[in-house]
Amino acid sequence: AAVLSEEVDTSFLGDTRNLQQRVAAAAAAAAAAEEQEAAAPQPLPKAAVEEYIAALKAVDVSAPGLSEATVSELLGGEHGEPVAAGAPELGDTPAKPDVTAELTAEDPEFEAFLDASEGVPNEAAAGEVIGLLGEMQQLAAQVDEYNEYVFPADQDLQEYEKLVDAALDYFEVVRESGDVPAVAERVGQAPVNMYEDIDQELVGAADAFGEGDDEVYERQENFVERILELSRVTKVVKGGKLMGFRCVAVVGDGKGRVGVGCQSGREVSTAVKRALVDGKKNIVEVPLIGAGTIPHRSEAWFKAAGVVLQPASDGTGVIAGGAVRSVLELAGVQNVLAKRLGSRSCLNNARVTIKALEQLRTMDDYAAARGIPLDYMLA
Repeated sequence: AAVLSEEVDTSFLGDTRNLQQRVAAAAAAAAAAEEQEAAAPQPLPKAAVEEYIAALKAVDVSAPGLSEATVSELLGGEHGEPVAAGAPELGDTPAKPDVTAELTAEDPEFEAFLDASEGVPNEAAAGEVIGLLGEMQQLAAQVDEYNEYVFPADQDLQEYEKLVDAALDYFEVVRESGDVPAVAERVGQAPVNMYEDIDQELVGAADAFGEGDDEVYERQENFVERILELSRVTKVVKGGKLMGFRCVAVVGDGKGRVGVGCQSGREVSTAVKRALVDGKKNIVEVPLIGAGTIPHRSEAWFKAAGVVLQPASDGTGVIAGGAVRSVLELAGVQNVLAKRLGSRSCLNNARVTIKALEQLRTMDDYAAARGIPLDYMLA
């Protein structure tokens, strides 16, 4: 105010009591910034860089005795360390490629497609589009069908490999024995697709039984398996003997469904697997009434084996023995009197029991066979 000889407005300075301290702090900060800027490395001048590059180009790399001291002496030791191997060349920054022409260039095929799409399609073009859509739908259906296809499990594939190996061994033995025509005849009867004659139960997936068959699948899974007999068998051929195993098995769900299977194989596991599959293929329905007993007396014969089945009251239990008892228990029969007749063969007794159970009929079955109501038949 004294210098300007006029009144000065100092309201914008705010509190002026610490003005001197704030001015001193601002001056110190400015001095520190200047020192930091002075301490920062300064870029080399362009003339020094060009001189450095010229000195590098003048160095003869193939000269003997070239060392780091010699290079430093040639370069004058004023422009830093030698350039490392593989470092990019010094110079101006390369210009960015100009892609404007490529981006703005027109694609003739795309322009033709746009011109064709802007017009009104004719009947021929519409027909082609509809045909293309139909083909795409067929391809989509084939893809869905492939995704729903059930492939055999790894365990089943291993069993199939064992069967194929056993068949190859058998053919080799027969070929060595000279019975080649018989083998050729069997090979000619083999199916083209090895999975055509495989039961769907081997696949091990619920999709094999189709949609809506959940109950059937559950009943298949609830089967109880029992081995009745496992014996060693031998097949004598011209070249020697083929050892194997025969298995007799019975499967049932305990709810009126039971089956007996008998198969052989080169190994025990193969024979058991085949017998169980054979038993599931020969399932029969057994009608049960009252306290888990059969509806009437049944007698049957199979070759030299016979059996007699008689209904029993509650609390009697299964009065039977051997293979007959196993078949009745897995069928779900809880009270019955049974007597084995004739042969003692395990397989024949099991099959004759299945035959006797197949002969059982209920009153509803007889009424349906005669074509009259059950109440009218009982009146």
